[in-house]
Amino acid sequence: MNRPLLIAALSTPLLFAPPATHAADLTLDFQGKGLKGSRILLALYATPDTFMNVERAVAKRLIPAEGNAATVTLQNLTPGRYAVSSFADINGNQTLDTGLLGIPTEPYGFSRDARGRFGPPDFEAAVFDLPPQGAIQTIHLR
Repeated sequence: MNRPLLIAALSTPLLFAPPATHAADLTLDFQGKGLKGSRILLALYATPDTFMNVERAVAKRLIPAEGNAATVTLQNLTPGRYAVSSFADINGNQTLDTGLLGIPTEPYGFSRDARGRFGPPDFEAAVFDLPPQGAIQTIHLR
């Protein structure tokens, strides 16, 4: 095989190879009043059918609040669409406590500061794009 033909033959598969996927980092910045001493529980979801099902979350974390804020970076995520749910565990029982009518008594929040009318927002209200270069989401816990 002559040299130009060999080079062409070896480089042809590269033309048809799928593009490499890049890992992206997502920094979550939580803000709220009365968070001092609490821990923030968060879950990251990639699809509407897994949203609010913690067992099917892409990532879960438990992070300490420092003052009225907490920050965490989730690394090596596949770029795409995601939504975050979170709450401040004030009493340390790792459960979002609610009152008689099911209204949360601990601060909670979602990506894009989404709010639902009678319950949590849907995935589309909280979803955001994570580009290959990464992103920062600020979530206000209320």
